[in-house]
Amino acid sequence: MDRRKVVRDESRSRAGGGSRKVLVGLATLPLASVGVALLPAPTAGAAAVVATIPVGTSPQGVAVDPVTHLAYVVNKKAHSVSVIDETTNTVTKTVALPGQSSPVRVAVEDSLDKIYVVSEKQNTVYVINGTTDSVSTIALNPSSGTGGFPGVAADPTTHRVYVSNKNTNQVFVINADADTVVGTPITVGTSPRDIAVDASANEIYVANDVSDDVSVIDGATNQVSTITLGPADKGPTTAAVDSSTHRLFVSNENSDTVAVVDTQTGSWMTDIKVGANPAAVGVDPSTDTVYVANLDTSPGTVSVIDGATNAVTGTVAVGSTPHGLDVDASTHNVYVANQGSNTVSALTPSATPPTTPPAPTTVTGPTTSPSQSTGYWEVASDGGVFTFGAPFYGSMGGKALNQPIVGIAADPNGKGYWEVASDGGVFTFGTVPFYGSMGGKALNAPVVGVAATPTGKGYWEVASDGGVFTFGTVPFYGSMGGKALNEPIVAISAS
Repeated sequence: MDRRKVVRDESRSRAGGGSRKVLVGLATLPLASVGVALLPAPTAGAAAVVATIPVGTSPQGVAVDPVTHLAYVVNKKAHSVSVIDETTNTVTKTVALPGQSSPVRVAVEDSLDKIYVVSEKQNTVYVINGTTDSVSTIALNPSSGTGGFPGVAADPTTHRVYVSNKNTNQVFVINADADTVVGTPITVGTSPRDIAVDASANEIYVANDVSDDVSVIDGATNQVSTITLGPADKGPTTAAVDSSTHRLFVSNENSDTVAVVDTQTGSWMTDIKVGANPAAVGVDPSTDTVYVANLDTSPGTVSVIDGATNAVTGTVAVGSTPHGLDVDASTHNVYVANQGSNTVSALTPSATPPTTPPAPTTVTGPTTSPSQSTGYWEVASDGGVFTFGAPFYGSMGGKALNQPIVGIAADPNGKGYWEVASDGGVFTFGTVPFYGSMGGKALNAPVVGVAATPTGKGYWEVASDGGVFTFGTVPFYGSMGGKALNEPIVAISAS
């Protein structure tokens, strides 16, 4: 058995199979294998600015990589991208974009370590390699006009990137593996702006500024449906989705509101009054908190919303004309791009949860969760997942599989989970990255378990002969592979 370290192997084996009869694993947070660990109880509250970070001229958008904990800020007039290290809240490097790029929005495809940047003046998507900082380009060919691409979002599960064009009322789809445009553009509402992706449901939400509605794209079929917002909602421009609560939050620049939508029913629920001209919205699902950047307040502000009650719990002063915002759900840090002051405000919740996951706690089998936990997942050999006090992100249940599922590992930040099959194939659900797998590779013995790192930056697979395989940025500490065993190995646990 080959026990070499495997990093960013993007092949996905269609593994697992059988009927939903055999329960093979149970997982919660922060540890996940055939065991139990705790899902942190959510905390909502106000927030405070902890750093003001100088960046390039006219920062428009920001996107956080939840794996590397780097924040990417696009500077429209500087034609560049500033890269902020969350651990120090300083700019560690600046990536120059070619020509008069005039970037306005950015998205991170964290499973491939790629950053996608769009422009309102060029028919080009700029792709930054997160490891080398090299820049490549993807040409877009709208039916009319030049530029007009105000929105971009990435789905790390399907490796698709979605780009809106407000001039042609279309959304372009990019294959992130090959960085090529897929098929023909998808027609949506009038003047599409920002895009939000629900990776667990494979649905893409597009805020349409002029038609005052939201287009919903089925990621599997590219079919489009429409969500009608409230009668007072005018100028929807940005959106953020919380897949755990099935809520979509849409900011409306002309009515100074955030519309709340039930994504399961596709219906508008209520409006939340915020500051003047809300220009960006972000969600921290683990604390059920929504952050809204208000562009036209003086000074610029961020409204903090309790997602459980839809009430504004606080307002935080930031830099001038905040134009972009993103949240790192694992650290709970919030980054706000201030266009008028050429800065980024770094915020943390006032009731700050731990910025690093707690040490894992292992239980040898199903157990009643302690008071601070909120639930767990069970997985069956056919890939079906059963939730108890925890959100459902999807499963392989009912899908064709080559080999049975043998284990499940939970993301330590509560954003999803990984299923593993006996041939080593890995399946991701929620917004957890795919780091690679042994699917399709020769094995001396079947895989029997999987465990995630406490940071969520990778996982280990273990085979019945004791061989261990590493994926992501996780170390290899050794294994029982090739050694004499009295009985087969049946599970693996992270420390």
